[in-house]
Amino acid sequence: MRSPAKSLQEGPPRRGLTIRQLVGRTGVTAPTVHHYVALGLLPEPERPHRRMAYYDPACVERIAQIKTLQTDRFIPLGVIKKLLDDGGSEHLREADLRLLHGMDVADRREPREEVLRRYPLSAAVVEALVRQGLLSAGGKPFTVDEAAIVGAVHAMRQAGLDGRMGFSVDQLGFYPTILAKLIDLEFATFNEKVLGRVPPDEEVRLATASIDASSKLLTALHYRMVRERLGELSRASARPVSAANGRRPSRRRPKA
Repeated sequence: MRSPAKSLQEGPPRRGLTIRQLVGRTGVTAPTVHHYVALGLLPEPERPHRRMAYYDPACVERIAQIKTLQTDRFIPLGVIKKLLDDGGSEHLREADLRLLHGMDVADRREPREEVLRRYPLSAAVVEALVRQGLLSAGGKPFTVDEAAIVGAVHAMRQAGLDGRMGFSVDQLGFYPTILAKLIDLEFATFNEKVLGRVPPDEEVRLATASIDASSKLLTALHYRMVRERLGELSRASARPVSAANGRRPSRRRPKA
């Protein structure tokens, strides 16, 4: 039998928020609150009698943490309970900082002027890249990743994929959109399988390996799928076309 969670505040229980007040302050539904209590994510309310329950006011902050971990990090409720019981968001923040330090993101930046001197792009093109979410705004120095993005766009335009051929930088906006969905799925899978199951240092090691491997996988899979698509188009164009109606002849057998 599940033992009821202790109050989030020290001291003897005292009357707090009604379910209606708690719902109004947090934006979750009453069934959600009851579900959190059943899972041990929230303490049992004080019940002076059968039809009245008072919830600890600290439940407001607790629910806010739960919602953030669900929506921003895609962490399952079972893992959220363990994280909150073991230190909560501070544990995740420390893991994030160690992971970022391992990726050497914070210290590797270049002045925008130097990057744009190496890969000349007009101010209008840079503004469009910012608008489409490929570069950060505000004139900050470019990260190594952003410098690589500038280099890739410059290479595309040098090859002739520019306005003269009808290509617009604004058309690149689908890349961040698609990748954001992919990253959401990656976070959800990793958090479900790893968080709360291994020590923090092991979480960082596995996350680093996952990011590196998935990036290589994405590049290889992109090339493979492009080649397969070109092969399909090549085979389709090789089939004979009927001169009478411009359609490819049907392969169906005639009726007897």
